[in-house]
Amino acid sequence: MGVVLFIDTQTLILLIIAFVVLIIWGPSKIPQLARSFGQAVREFRRGAQESEPEPELIEIARKLGIDPTGKSRDELLTEINNKLAQQNSLVYS
Repeated sequence: MGVVLFIDTQTLILLIIAFVVLIIWGPSKIPQLARSFGQAVREFRRGAQESEPEPELIEIARKLGIDPTGKSRDELLTEINNKLAQQNSLVYS
């Protein structure tokens, strides 16, 4: 009687890739490779998030009279916050 392993295809592929990476780069380089990969993913997400504002944010900017054309998400948020602060100071004066 043998032991039957129930491993799905995706898990088997990941194990094979991990084994090949271990053979090619060795155990000392794997933490450095993982760290570099994590930094690359983080930078990609940050760049994608900063580049284009959400549709809801564009709608809010237009309602406040701000032109959202060509502005990044952060620039648009700054202008919206400034406009709201300006409106609040007028209301409470």
